[in-house]
Amino acid sequence: MRGRRAGARRRALLAALGAACVAGSATTAVAPGPAGAAPDAAASGIGATWATAQGAWAALPMGHLASANNTFWELLFRRTGTTRWTLVTPPGVATNGGVVGAATPAATGVVTVGIQPAKYLRYSPVARTTDGGKRWLSGTLPSGLAPVADAMASAPAGTVVALERGRGGTLVRSDGSLTRWTTIATGRALAATAAGRACGLRALSAVTLGSAGPEVGADCTRPGVVGLLADQGGSWVADGPRVGQEAGATMRVLRLSTVSSVTAAVVEARTGRRTSVLALWRRAGQAWTVSAPVRVEGDLVSAGFGPVAPDAAAPTAATTSTTSATSAGSGASAASTGPAVVVVTATRSGRVAVHAVPGPGARWTTVAAPKGTEAVVGPGGPADAGVGAGTTALSVSGSWVTVWSRSAGGWRRGPRLEVPIEYGSST
Repeated sequence: MRGRRAGARRRALLAALGAACVAGSATTAVAPGPAGAAPDAAASGIGATWATAQGAWAALPMGHLASANNTFWELLFRRTGTTRWTLVTPPGVATNGGVVGAATPAATGVVTVGIQPAKYLRYSPVARTTDGGKRWLSGTLPSGLAPVADAMASAPAGTVVALERGRGGTLVRSDGSLTRWTTIATGRALAATAAGRACGLRALSAVTLGSAGPEVGADCTRPGVVGLLADQGGSWVADGPRVGQEAGATMRVLRLSTVSSVTAAVVEARTGRRTSVLALWRRAGQAWTVSAPVRVEGDLVSAGFGPVAPDAAAPTAATTSTTSATSAGSGASAASTGPAVVVVTATRSGRVAVHAVPGPGARWTTVAAPKGTEAVVGPGGPADAGVGAGTTALSVSGSWVTVWSRSAGGWRRGPRLEVPIEYGSST
């Protein structure tokens, strides 16, 4: 059941991303999308975890996961210094399509969340919180968010950028209101640039917002090239490395985040039926550091980032060129210079694995996870010390979330959280 659900979610995501790009760009307010067939309720991307100064966040699917109409995405929060998880999903909206979140790259506690369209919901409710999800300020994105984990990013001043769903994706921006959006670029326009042609840009798959402006990740067709494009004064330039160890693989950026001048990415590399995952890190003004690839089996369930120390030293020996990156695979000399990265995968037989790397220069660790695991976080954020003691797995069974803690002897079952789910409400 779990494998079929994950496979359907992945196929729907690839279909949405792989369609032809839409034309044109503008600087006017975005109008609601045309009426038509409702989005597929199973078309959301992978789940996501992220860390802020206030605590850890996890967006994960619950309910009857083999049924699109009875799958509901929920948002959980654990405050720093505690072990208790609470349900903080914005109220009053259908969440069958998915939940995506964006935290400001500062210790402000501001988190913006968007609900992806599904079934009869053809737009995206957007909400912002400053108190860990106790209260939400609402807005809307009329055309709806793209079915990817990092479809939104935000800045301390209130600016939010988002990827709209559609053929190839469209990058839009709101300067604080969460109700009025302007178009920055379309997938088709970016695919026609030199940067887009360099990776064979097929669709936009992630967005982040740094001090220099927005940067997008892409699903690409040119082997060995990581599709990252940065806006430099209105011109889009290629910003991703080539990966020597995956020279024959096509790349898709799964996650993209910028915190404290450090940008991190999770990249899927595909070669036939073989799938690997890479982690990338870069401090502003420096070159990318690329992890060694880790081979994964089954479907990608979720991916997350740990916290970034504001005063972390810049990478040195592990740093690689943005044009001919090599992979770091030994030692942990620069683990403090970037966030930990954790990826959860599941096979059709229900076997779940956690793959984690503490930071640049470190090795991946892979361990089995409890059945039904949808997200993994560490003591200070997602698997911030590899899959070691204090790491937490959140497994889902229907309306229940079980918290598992990692120790030297393996996984120890902890408390359970019941989430009120209105089955049948989306039919």
